[in-house]
Amino acid sequence: MRTELIIGIFVLAQSMMAQPQRPATYFKQHIEVLAHDSLEGRLAGSPGERKAMRYITKQWEEMGYKVLTQKVPIIKNRRPSNKSYVKIGKKDVKWHLVRWSGEGKAQGTIKWLSCNEETDKTLNLEGRIPVMQECDFDPHHGPTFFERLSTLKRKGAQAIIIHPTAISERDTNTAYTFQWYSIPIITIPTIDSTYDGKSIKLNIDIEIDSTYGFNVYVIDSCETNCSGKTVVISAHYDHLGNGIIGSRGKKGEVHNGADDNASGVAMLLELSRKLMEIKHNKHNYLFVAFTAEEMGLVGSKHFVEDPPYDLATTLANVNLDMVGRLDTLLQFLGAGSSSKWDKILSVLEKKHQKVAKFKWGGGGMGPSDHASFYKKRIPVVHVFTGLHEDYHKPSDDADKINYRGMEITYIILTDLLAALDTISEMDYIEVKEEQMTVRFKVTLGIMPDYTFSGKGLKIDGVVKGKPAEKAGLQAGDIIVKLGDYEIDNIYSYMEALSHFKKGDKTTIIVIRNGKEITKTVEF
Repeated sequence: MRTELIIGIFVLAQSMMAQPQRPATYFKQHIEVLAHDSLEGRLAGSPGERKAMRYITKQWEEMGYKVLTQKVPIIKNRRPSNKSYVKIGKKDVKWHLVRWSGEGKAQGTIKWLSCNEETDKTLNLEGRIPVMQECDFDPHHGPTFFERLSTLKRKGAQAIIIHPTAISERDTNTAYTFQWYSIPIITIPTIDSTYDGKSIKLNIDIEIDSTYGFNVYVIDSCETNCSGKTVVISAHYDHLGNGIIGSRGKKGEVHNGADDNASGVAMLLELSRKLMEIKHNKHNYLFVAFTAEEMGLVGSKHFVEDPPYDLATTLANVNLDMVGRLDTLLQFLGAGSSSKWDKILSVLEKKHQKVAKFKWGGGGMGPSDHASFYKKRIPVVHVFTGLHEDYHKPSDDADKINYRGMEITYIILTDLLAALDTISEMDYIEVKEEQMTVRFKVTLGIMPDYTFSGKGLKIDGVVKGKPAEKAGLQAGDIIVKLGDYEIDNIYSYMEALSHFKKGDKTTIIVIRNGKEITKTVEF
């Protein structure tokens, strides 16, 4: 198989690289258009996203493709109607809807929960409305928080009150979100332990404003000696608008999303251009630009639930998300979803070792559109050049893109597609995702570099105003010890973090530019 693979890569890639114009020229053109201020951040369903859609459509039509679209419903806002109320005793109180809330009526007595009390096996919340505190909630580790909500619901809660210190302002912003729970979830600004045992009655009725976006796609169909298989190459083209959702920077400013994900769309367009030119592939290739990825993979979920082709014919999904900042490391996340990826990438790594380092593996349950395919038992790979300080900030602009790095990535991906064209079947492997069970009372305020494979936890970004910044930690620092706890990876870091509470002061040891530095951090 290895010999056939190498020959296939050479023959098809040679054809793909015969081009009149360097791809970097096209990449720059695409990204400067898609990441221009005039598109206002390409928020899904917005006029700016429609402009991006028209640009993508025009590019594909000029290449000779027939462009197809799929309408995708998007929830624009979920807000309480005038039928909604919360009464404690006989008095109406001020309250806010939490973005994941369901709707319905509930009444009973308020139960003030102490930290982790919901884990008590004897706890019965029938007829009681629990107040969940901030105890173990770190805003950077949402699943732990959501797990607590689910536990309270299982123990009989008909509604949940979240203490205002346990959530951030964005958690009461109900724009562009969707219902995660079937029961009402609210926060009351004045709630404290003196409310324990008081009667409460509430009715949460939610009105929904809807809009829609479009998945845009083309198909390069096999013409002779066809396998009947389809390779799906994807990239999302929406972003954060003016930061109304998911921003790590200043809200109200345009978030252009040059790397996230104008870069992926640019790569998608140029790979489709090359496939259109060579015309001797044995698979069908479906190129799709997804809407509403930033709202929770809405576009790709809709695509796989209502596929415009026979989903069962899918050989693999190659997802392009943030491919514009190649330094030396090119990542293929989710490559543990099939044994064939290891064979393909081993060959490509050896061929391209002078221009890029490869890293691959892991399951397909990542925060991008490949996860939608993986859940349908389809092998996936997410091509990714890494996180950076501009991620989800207004500063993610076109002038930060490494266009030469994109050319290198493009050449590697042409080889990847060539390799896929030599394969008739790919096995699917369901990778067991490692779960974290530790809980947190504090946050350090860092963005981990999930691509770092050495010992310790490498910092990819530092959150302004949080303990890490106050302690003088910087992006690029590698945490090797927190207090008395050795840090080998993100899991030992989380375990160490769980031992601290607000107000604690300890030492933190980092490696910076090859030298060990000790800092003092206060949570």
